Amino acid sequence: MNFNALAAARRPFARLRGSVVVRLLAIVFVFSCAVTVLLTAVQLDRDYRKGAALVEERLSDIGRSYGASLAEALWRLDRAQLQLEVDGIARLADIRAVEVREIGPSPMVIASGTRGGAAVFSRDYPIVRRVQGGTDRVIGTLHVEATLDDLYRSLMRTAVLILVNQAANTFLVALLITFLLDRIVMRHLTALARTVDRYDYRYAPSPLVLDRRRPPVPDELERVVTAFNAMGARLHRAYLDERDAATEREARRTAEAANSAKGAFIANMSHELRTPLNGILGYAQNLKRDSTLSDSQRESVSVILRCGEHLLGLIHDVLDFATIEAGKLRVDIGEVEPAAVVASIHGAIAMKAADKGLAFVCEIAPDVPRCVRADERRLRQVLLNLLTNAVKFTARGVVGLYVTCTPSGSVRFAVRDTGIGIHPDQVETIFHPFEQVASTGGRDAGIGLGLAISRQFVRAMGADIEVESSIGEGSVFRFDLPAAVKAGRGQPRDGAPLERSRLPLERLPTPAVERMNELHCLARMGDMRGVRRWAEAIAAADARHASFSAALDALAQAYQSKQLLAFVERHLDTGSEP
Repeated sequence: MNFNALAAARRPFARLRGSVVVRLLAIVFVFSCAVTVLLTAVQLDRDYRKGAALVEERLSDIGRSYGASLAEALWRLDRAQLQLEVDGIARLADIRAVEVREIGPSPMVIASGTRGGAAVFSRDYPIVRRVQGGTDRVIGTLHVEATLDDLYRSLMRTAVLILVNQAANTFLVALLITFLLDRIVMRHLTALARTVDRYDYRYAPSPLVLDRRRPPVPDELERVVTAFNAMGARLHRAYLDERDAATEREARRTAEAANSAKGAFIANMSHELRTPLNGILGYAQNLKRDSTLSDSQRESVSVILRCGEHLLGLIHDVLDFATIEAGKLRVDIGEVEPAAVVASIHGAIAMKAADKGLAFVCEIAPDVPRCVRADERRLRQVLLNLLTNAVKFTARGVVGLYVTCTPSGSVRFAVRDTGIGIHPDQVETIFHPFEQVASTGGRDAGIGLGLAISRQFVRAMGADIEVESSIGEGSVFRFDLPAAVKAGRGQPRDGAPLERSRLPLERLPTPAVERMNELHCLARMGDMRGVRRWAEAIAAADARHASFSAALDALAQAYQSKQLLAFVERHLDTGSEP
């Protein structure tokens, strides 16, 4: 047997077995047949009741019609007449048996037909004779049996006729419905199924259009097609968005990895460069103090010091910027005294201003709260950066730091200068990394990280730097920090009133001479870490030296080795307090 041919022959039937049209045809046909059978049963029941009623009516008519003639013949005992009458009744339609029985001890019986069997109606009618005196006398009985065979045959013919007609009608209607359903619905569903099977969300979908005349009012198929086209477009857009997002995530991961590697490299290189540079600066400072040097040699050493300090500042900026870019910037917000911070940076900025012949002014308003909420180290570095820039870009005039109280209760730090100013188009640009004012015009120009770092520090403390500037007139950089809760106003640590005046350059309280000599050695060697450890130790030992310790820490943290050495020597030359 060829099984392949048999399987090929059965394949269309297998498809039909799973077809919605075939199932619908079967359902319609079975339902129609059930309805037909039910209606036929109702019709047959009605016809049966009607036929049975006719048989009973015929029996009643026999009793009324033949009663008188049978009574006369039976009264005369006319057997022949009775037989004739009985045979006539038996020949009537549906009559199966007739019997006339006389009433008496030895009755006469006249019968015709066959009695018994199933499906019969039987009736007994009295035969009455009117006798003398006008009274009626029952002289016998008429027994009649009617069969229902003819009625059943009629019902059978009716049932067969109805069933055949209804089955034919049902089959034709089902075929018509199937054809219309296939033309109107199924072929379009098949086309939709093929389109769905071929659909690939990675490619732009072609809109599905049904092969039919578009209806004036969208029907269910039209809505399904519209929804499918919209879904295909959404899936394709979602795929494109996810692909772009994945590409972006991969690019971000690559960039973050590269940025992390760059930050680690910069940090390592900066640390590696900073250590020998501090040694160079320390020895250059010692060399400058050598009295045997000529003026030209001393000037060359000064150039070495300036270039080294400038390079150290650049390295420090690069380190801070790498920390910010790596997302590792941390701030320690606490209560900070503005007066102490200003005092710690005053000496370094004053020396820078004096080197350029500028006046440096520090003013703290008397109503300024004693403490603000900030990170002391970051605040000190921001002020150093802003003031250093102000000195750098001011050729003559004044550089000032003003600390005031705003109407909202915040503390405002403002750095003013009378320098070259900033063009309005560059106000935001100067805060971008590696961006500078169009012309710095000096050898101390940096790499454009100071303001970017300062803004990030201020933002980390919950504020922002604002700028006002006019070309040729100068600039103002300011930011506001919140006052500490329950902080007194205008009161320094020792409780003495803080007057609105310039911070003096006089000597701060310092430790004993032996400790100052240790500090002097560290400063001459350029050991900034040692200086910071020394400052932390003397502040912990005696609270009176906190201001001096803070100033040392700020200079050492900014790697201002020249200013640090000068600051230490100034306090060393003027003596110390026990």
